[in-house]
Amino acid sequence: MISIRSLQDIALPAITEAFNHGFSDYFIDVSLTPELLAFKISAEDIDLDASVGAFEDGKLVGLILHGNRSEAGIRTAYNAGTAVRPTHRRQGLVREMYAYALPRLRAMGFHQSQLEVIDINAPALNAYLQVGFEKTRRLEVFSGQVKAGELPPGFAFRELGNLDNKAMLMGFWDYVPTWQHAFATAENTWERQKAMGVFQDERLCAYAIFTPFSGRVLQFAVAKDARGKGIGKALFSNLQASSEAPLRVVNVEELPDGPGEFLHHIGMRRFLAQWEMRLQL
Repeated sequence: MISIRSLQDIALPAITEAFNHGFSDYFIDVSLTPELLAFKISAEDIDLDASVGAFEDGKLVGLILHGNRSEAGIRTAYNAGTAVRPTHRRQGLVREMYAYALPRLRAMGFHQSQLEVIDINAPALNAYLQVGFEKTRRLEVFSGQVKAGELPPGFAFRELGNLDNKAMLMGFWDYVPTWQHAFATAENTWERQKAMGVFQDERLCAYAIFTPFSGRVLQFAVAKDARGKGIGKALFSNLQASSEAPLRVVNVEELPDGPGEFLHHIGMRRFLAQWEMRLQL
């Protein structure tokens, strides 16, 4: 007999074990320790009270982790991970968990839910569509060793000590970063991040925020009037030299002649795509 309830009082090792088991045969390697799960919870503002689990005889067999933030003034529940043990798939557990979670999220004051799903993961995509989620934009994931690049004369690297001037950084953007790469995520884990800027005299012309231990780039952007000078390539070369792993840029919005073309140009390869999806509550 399956029961659905909040994860509020469930210990992290039990959540970690169920999460890893649910992702054991996933398209990409996803494996957490309780310590890494705690980091994820802090980084992504995961609210275990808003998260739900499916239990059979007291054992956690499926779960949905929900982040809790206001996105553009709208309180949003972000699906930070749906995991179902292989032995319990094709039983409608995702729909059951959402049937429990959505009324509860509404009662808690949430106004929308959002998620990302790999585009070729047909069972998951269909489950979310049946729940009522709609596709909002297509995202690409890149990885690889970038080509070496040097700053042109007149430019210099300088590490950013904070993100106080967010309005200026947003002016560089071609797309709004997804939840896991938002300013809030970076600030929640600032001690684990590195933010590097490219300056011309005192003017910031480009920046990137990344996690050195994993190589994950949270954000990168070049001011629109400073493009085509090679500073973006030099910036990524600088990040690679500081990273403990090959760089990964996750959830780049697919745009004509957009950032994905730049990443391909500097040597990174696109290895999967995702759909961002939203549901109004």
